[in-house]
Amino acid sequence: MQEQSRTNKAARQKQPYNHSSGSKSFLQRQYELAERRGQPVDRVELFRETHVRAGTFVSQAAEDAHNQMLELQSQPTPEGSQPLSEDEICDQVLGRRPGYSKGLGWGPKPKARGTASASSSSTSYSQSTQKEIELQAKLHEALERIEVQDRNHQALASQVEAMKKMIEDLTRAQQGPPHDP
Repeated sequence: MQEQSRTNKAARQKQPYNHSSGSKSFLQRQYELAERRGQPVDRVELFRETHVRAGTFVSQAAEDAHNQMLELQSQPTPEGSQPLSEDEICDQVLGRRPGYSKGLGWGPKPKARGTASASSSSTSYSQSTQKEIELQAKLHEALERIEVQDRNHQALASQVEAMKKMIEDLTRAQQGPPHDP
């Protein structure tokens, strides 16, 4: 038992920084953040969210890694070339092992640039979430228009009823008082 404890302690000390996600996977945190914000969360933002506790980074190494990712994002791209993707930036700064991406964990990884399907799962997730938000906005707009049209219809119907009553009153007034035989 003591030896396993020493082995685990040595492994923990090799970690450059801890995360603040607890037992939740990074993908679970990414999904929850996207749901809460109503928009997709990229890997750089996910790194920040999972390595900050009480408003400050868990370590200087984590802050340095995040700043390096932000710097790579903001660098201008040479003409004729594509900017680095979120995955490429994270892999460049955090490193990469086969089957594992830091910031996402174990599992299938986005395909490298230049393949037939260059869009990553996070990009397609971002696009579908953005499309869903746009559709919800259009639905909300259409429902508001229907509500306005319904109010206008009710107002016109009450005006028509008032005019009918007025016509009936005028017709009765023109005919004079009813005759008793």
